Amino acid sequence: MAEDDAIGAPHVLICDRDRKWSSEVQRQLQDAGTSVVFIPRRAPNANAHAERFVRSIKEECLDRLIPIGERHFRRAVTEYVAHYHGERNHQGLDNRLISGPLMIQMTKRVQRRQRLGGLLNSTSERRDRRVRQETEHYGLARENPRWGYQRIVGELKGVGVVVSATTIKKILGADGLGPTVSRGPSWREFLRTQANSIIAVNFFTVETVWLQRVYVLFSIELGSRRVHRAGCTAHPDVAWVTQQARQVAWALVDRKEPVRFLIRDRDRKFTRCFDAVFEAQGVRVVRTPVQAPEANGIAERFVRTALSECLDWLLILNARHLEHTPKVFVDHYNSGRPHRSLALAPPNGRPPAKPKTIDETINVRRRDRLGGLLHEYERAA
Repeated sequence: MAEDDAIGAPHVLICDRDRKWSSEVQRQLQDAGTSVVFIPRRAPNANAHAERFVRSIKEECLDRLIPIGERHFRRAVTEYVAHYHGERNHQGLDNRLISGPLMIQMTKRVQRRQRLGGLLNSTSERRDRRVRQETEHYGLARENPRWGYQRIVGELKGVGVVVSATTIKKILGADGLGPTVSRGPSWREFLRTQANSIIAVNFFTVETVWLQRVYVLFSIELGSRRVHRAGCTAHPDVAWVTQQARQVAWALVDRKEPVRFLIRDRDRKFTRCFDAVFEAQGVRVVRTPVQAPEANGIAERFVRTALSECLDWLLILNARHLEHTPKVFVDHYNSGRPHRSLALAPPNGRPPAKPKTIDETINVRRRDRLGGLLHEYERAA
């Protein structure tokens, strides 16, 4: 279908009163035979279809991504527009697609198509035996937690299954799946999808036996859980914090996957100079909300581990003593301590051990660190 036939004649363009619609743009549109109609001021409902598309692309795509640059942004928008036209059903079109087949036969099997790494999902047909409708409902709801009942109805209609939204609600309710709001991804799940390119930094404090407060700065890679200790001081001024930022940036240069994002809280010790060091390396600094430590939960969890397993059991004399203690614990944390999120392996990995047989006797060697406070075990040669 030609563009002229699709739009109809005369051509009419509805737009708001944004200043980007300059007189030159209006003149070019009029020369092309398009009439420009401006909606009243502060009346977005007058251009509701366009506003609804903006809401859809943000909620379903852009708000779930962190674009690296213009090229990444253009690809995301292009993929979503293709998904919007050919794969996403619309309530305003009786749950049909803008383009593509409207209905298929019932003797087909559902096949899922993913875009943008699984952020956008759609269903299509594949010739096979007929499957139970319940299985299709469950698959669509579990794989697309942001889809509502009407959206699932439309997707099923596209593969030849005609059901009502009430039926979908009953089936999902029986399986413990509620509305789309309660099935949305958590902040932790969102971070997990971007973990390999994110590091987090944070401070924690330690009191010495002389009641002096010492600040410790560290960074942790969210994907590998590897910790990098920057340093400690009783006076974290601008010069010291900036120098520690340079050391952290240097330590991350040799990574196979470059760091793109840095998460930190809104502590005033993180100055503009601190952010500038990472921004010069192409790292985007993301600040967590006010009084929301769970937004930087992985770094906060390391603080709890360091305190409960090491520092709370020692009497720290001074900053020099504290320089040595976290250094040993970080080495133990990276090389000798198993982590549940890494399938009980340390961040730096460990050499594979031959499985023990029933009749075999093995010798285990223990390594004591920090005077026996920390223990590491390995097979004796």
